[in-house]
Amino acid sequence: MIALLVLSILVVGNFLRDGESNWLEGALLVVVYAIIAIACWYYPNPDVATSNGLEATEVVNITISIDTLQQLQRILSANLVQ
Repeated sequence: MIALLVLSILVVGNFLRDGESNWLEGALLVVVYAIIAIACWYYPNPDVATSNGLEATEVVNITISIDTLQQLQRILSANLVQ
């Protein structure tokens, strides 16, 4: 990805060096833009845990029954009423 951005900077720099442009240079710039857009579209997303710095923590899935969930709801609603 970094190599692609450096390459695009070099291409744009070469086009802007002479101070003039034509349709071919404009079309090539559009192609470079499309290549960058496609590369960004297919670039893999980082893992959420590692992007937040939580790579050492464990994720625990907890499954509770509907009865337990209803009891918890009653307890919480009773505490809110008081």
